[in-house]
Amino acid sequence: MILNLRDLSIAEARICMLQARCDFLDKRVADPHQAIYAKVEREKRIARIAELKAQLKLYHQLSFRRSVPIDWLYLTSIQKLPEQLIKRRIFVQLTQAELAKELGIPRQTIARYERSRYSCTSLKRIIQIDTVLRIFEAKIIKEEKIKKT
Repeated sequence: MILNLRDLSIAEARICMLQARCDFLDKRVADPHQAIYAKVEREKRIARIAELKAQLKLYHQLSFRRSVPIDWLYLTSIQKLPEQLIKRRIFVQLTQAELAKELGIPRQTIARYERSRYSCTSLKRIIQIDTVLRIFEAKIIKEEKIKKT
């Protein structure tokens, strides 16, 4: 999952690199053994490109608030809590640094929490993060209501 703008640019660059490698493998088919290897490698890269494009699409949907199914943002099972917190942060358009500032902790701490899928985070901290995200969600809902009227 793409967590921030840095991850976004890395994913975009990775797609370009994988596509270039696929193009190279298409041209390198002289030896029959190499052709089989090239085909397998190309298929693996195409699958990875598809995964990265799906992650890019999700990130853009969340960050631009387009066509976001409600179950993406709210907890449906405790196992999905880490992913839901990350999606909600992106949805309310908070960077890791902004969320950290709201909580009074270093940005690296939020980055570590998200990278580890909140496995090293206390329940108290998770509740604090959830509270901050709910405040920002309420602001967004209020702004959208004002725009509609």
